[in-house]
Parts: sequence; structure tokens; C-alpha cells
Amino acid sequence: MILAFPYNTSIFFRLRLWGGGILLGLLLVTLVLLFPLNSQKQEIRLPKKSSVSETLDSLPLGLSGVGFRLLSSLPIIGSDSLGPGYYEISSNSGLLTWYRIIGGNHQTPIRIRQPSFRTLQALVDFWDERLLLTSQDLLTYWQTSDRLKQEGLTQENFPCLALPETYEVYWTTGPENLTEKMVNSYQAFWNEEKRKQALALGLDIHQVCVLASIVQEESNISDEQKQIARVYWNRLQKNMRLQADPTVKFALQDFTLQRILLEHLRYDSPWNTYMYSGLPPGPINIPEKQTILHVLDSESNSYLYFCAKADFSGKHNFTESYSEHLQNAREYQQALTKLTQTQQH
Repeated sequence: MILAFPYNTSIFFRLRLWGGGILLGLLLVTLVLLFPLNSQKQEIRLPKKSSVSETLDSLPLGLSGVGFRLLSSLPIIGSDSLGPGYYEISSNSGLLTWYRIIGGNHQTPIRIRQPSFRTLQALVDFWDERLLLTSQDLLTYWQTSDRLKQEGLTQENFPCLALPETYEVYWTTGPENLTEKMVNSYQAFWNEEKRKQALALGLDIHQVCVLASIVQEESNISDEQKQIARVYWNRLQKNMRLQADPTVKFALQDFTLQRILLEHLRYDSPWNTYMYSGLPPGPINIPEKQTILHVLDSESNSYLYFCAKADFSGKHNFTESYSEHLQNAREYQQALTKLTQTQQH
């Protein structure tokens, strides 16, 4: 026996067509959402919170922007404004990936290596160029921050905070969050052991930073940095003025000077260690961590003077004798004069 089930063939046919249309539509939508829009990695910066329309005008989406706009209109995953932020879109990403990252404000963190700088202005300008904040905002925050006062930092020694380091931040990171990252790095470096080393030298950590900044300007040779640090420490112990040429250049804000003349030595500034005793009120650069370690680990010696060698090797002659120091200085000045005359001809 054959059982027969009556049905309307017309309705069944229409249902099959309708179901097929849905599947085809879903397939097309999926292809649109997943179709690669970019063959190379894209870096997108949205400098302010903007409407979807404004944002689309700034994105390299072309006609696919229509799909982005439709996604943004959905109340579940949509948004009426996007940004600010920095976003990296990997190569061969589809519209759905673009929307998930930018529409979801999933910023890409960036790693920034902050080097040493001679001035505070150069430091804040560095961050101004790389983040959405401004140099003035950063300076103002540092000048008014109770957080930095807790660390014993003043406007003169702010650079001691910003040790050369690689920081992972967002492009939209503001002065407060950036400073907090610096404070964390600063505290991690100045652990209990290093603080005890500074105390053993009769210095606080900021004085070590200031001394390291002078040493760094004098030489970039590791072994000599240790000797130079001890020379200056010896002079401090004897209440002798440091008479460090780099501090005069910093006071004058002229880092091109090759010779320090008598008129320069008379320039009245607390950073002029020919005029004032002790360490300057702040560093003359942001010293490298290694230079600070050379100050803390400097080996004992009895030298009180040093002078660049006349062979321009970058090395120095060290001595306890002032008369020997004067002779070394004359030899260097004569060699410098001869070199200058040769270059002029």
C-alpha cells in the first residue's frame, strides 16, 4: 500500500525558493563581511570621537563603507560615534574585522622606546609627537601633580623620573596614565638595594641621578664613567666645586660649545658648578640606567682631576695633582687649536 500526503505544490515550491533565497542572501552577506578589504596592514588614527559618517569618510573602505554603516545602525553591536584611537588592521581583513576593532574601540597598544634627552622640553615634545596628548598638558600635569610630590620630585628634577625605557601605551594615553607608567618603572629601578647604595655614598637617589647626568655628558665609556663619578664624589667630599664643563653648557643652553671660556664661567646659574658648590638642583640630561649603575658601583680612587686626552680618543687623563692636570689641559688645548686650524685650511 502506498500512503499519499496531500500538499500544495505551489506553496512548497515557493517555500523552497524563499529558503534558497535566504541561504543565498546569507552567503552574500557573509562574503561581503569576510571579503578581504586590505592586502597590507592598515594603521588607522582617529584623533577625536566622531560620528560614524565622519569616521567612514576617513577610512579606506570605499563602497564597503555602506556595510560598515549598516552594521553601525544595529542597536546590539552598533555605535553612533567612534574613536578616538589608534588601530592596526592586519592584512586581508574583512569588513566584520574592521568593524569589530574600530566599532568596538579595541585600540592597538604601541611600544615606544623613550631615549635620553638633554632638556625637559625635548622630553615632553617627544611624547607630544607620538601620543594624542600635548607637551603643555604633560608639563602642566607634572607641575601640579601630587603624585610626583610624593616621590620627592620637583620641577628641576622631573627628568629623574623619565628614565630611558620602553613603554607600552595606547595612542590616547593621557598625562596621568603615562606618568603612572613612568612612576612604576622608576620605582622598579630604584629598589631597596640601589637606594642603600646611594645612601652609602651619602646621596639620595635624585642626587645620584644628577651626578649620573654629568658623568654621561663627560664620557660614554663604561670604565671611565666609573672613574669620573668617583672624581666628582671625591670633590664633593672635600667641599670642592665640581667645575664640570657640561653644567656650564646646560646653564647656557648651548650644547655646541667646544671650549668653555672665562666669560662662560661667569654666567650666573645654579647649574654653573664653577660658580656654585655642590650638585646642581637637577640633572643636565636624562641619564641612562647603566650610567646610574656606574655611579652607584664606582670604585674608590683618590683622583681629583681629569682632562680629555690630546689624541681625541674620547678617553681621559686622571690625576691627584693640580699641576699635572694643568699640563694635561694645556696639551689638550694645544691639540684642539691645531685641529681647528687644520680644519679651517
